[in-house]
Amino acid sequence: MPKPIATTIKHLFVTFFARHGSFTILLLTLELLFIPILWLLHLAITAMLSIKQHRLKLFIGMITIHLLLSFHLYRYLHPTIAIPINAISQMRLTLQQDAIPNALERATVQAYSLTLGATEIQVYQRLPLRVSFRNLDKVLPRGSVLSAPIKMYQEKNGTLYISVDARQMTLERFASPLWQWREKTMQQIKHLLESRLQSSAGLYLAVTLGDRSLLSPHTARLFQATGLAHLLALSGMHATFLIATIFFLLKKFSLRQRFILLLPIVILHALLAGMLYTLLRAYIMAITLLIGRLDYRHLSVLDTLAFSSILLLLYDPQVLLSLSFHLSFVSVLGIILFYRPIFKLFKQLAKPLPKKVRNHSLTQVIFGSLAISFAVELLLNPLILFHFKEMQLFSFLSNLLFPILFLGFLLLGSLTLIAPVLLPFLTFFDTLMHHALQHLDIYRISPSWQFIAIIHLPLALSLLFWHNRRR
Repeated sequence: MPKPIATTIKHLFVTFFARHGSFTILLLTLELLFIPILWLLHLAITAMLSIKQHRLKLFIGMITIHLLLSFHLYRYLHPTIAIPINAISQMRLTLQQDAIPNALERATVQAYSLTLGATEIQVYQRLPLRVSFRNLDKVLPRGSVLSAPIKMYQEKNGTLYISVDARQMTLERFASPLWQWREKTMQQIKHLLESRLQSSAGLYLAVTLGDRSLLSPHTARLFQATGLAHLLALSGMHATFLIATIFFLLKKFSLRQRFILLLPIVILHALLAGMLYTLLRAYIMAITLLIGRLDYRHLSVLDTLAFSSILLLLYDPQVLLSLSFHLSFVSVLGIILFYRPIFKLFKQLAKPLPKKVRNHSLTQVIFGSLAISFAVELLLNPLILFHFKEMQLFSFLSNLLFPILFLGFLLLGSLTLIAPVLLPFLTFFDTLMHHALQHLDIYRISPSWQFIAIIHLPLALSLLFWHNRRR
């Protein structure tokens, strides 16, 4: 590799993974877009610290990347089209995610062309669109190019909200051969799962590939109502389980060999799952940390989280408006910030116990699981209340127990695909989880999100202060 290119790559690497480099870039970008006054303050503090620490080159690199990212997102959030919106009569749409009947979320699409009367014009700049499909009785796979007449629309804060009658849509083609291949492959996978797993096929497909087309509306509602909808949204837990399984099966290979074999499997899984934002975030984080380990570098997990978010924002600015990504990002951020303080607090509280008991591996696992559950809840509860207006009273326990049950379900489902004789055990396990969800469904509360945030903020700051003081 030529020396100038190698030097540039090295400078970029240093910019992103210097102490809180990626996180600073992400914060500055979001503040510039949404809270300009805070952005000025943050920028001034960052400049002062850089001058004090003689890191001017790093600061210039950081600001350059921040401005490029901000300009990219600003263009998306403030599109300019020199046509009157009320003149649109026909729109061609490309689905950015699967649209299924009775979906809890609206389908997100991208406009490619608009028809004004008899004249079709091409739109080369992305439009922020939110489309609600009416009378949708079949699954519309991601990558579908649809043509639909537009009758109901509303423009709000630069975003166009439209309603489309699915009975009047025309499926023209797929956006690329890749998405067409994905649709054919998914149909084959669904047929296999329905024949092997029967009634459990819908849940297994949802938690492995994120496809909820076989999942019953009743099951989807139970997960939503009990605060466990994130288990159906492919994210860090699913990515960790897959990577850990592959690494275990390939344990005789070196780390570099396992990494090379892992990459195509991860790419294939992400593609079949529809390139979901939450799953991409988890895989980018995992791959970045593995690359750092291969290069004998200790990368900050906080910066790796921010770096994965920046790459996703460059890939698709719609990430900025995705609720599933917000929940996933906040969950991981909570674990990064508060897992260690809460774990150490549990160890401190356990001092009266006998040394043999508190140092036992089972006790450490329980403390670790509780610490993860509380760390997630600390940041996630205000956001859940803000969006859904209610929360599960025992969510910390359900988030502690249900991931374990889910891993058991995934393992048993995978074994059943190989040995169909295990189907009765899988059906029993599936029924058991549904009964547990139904019992949890009654314990819901609807406090104000501001009240919960006011309680959680001093608690979070106290934990961080106590942890840093002990260090």
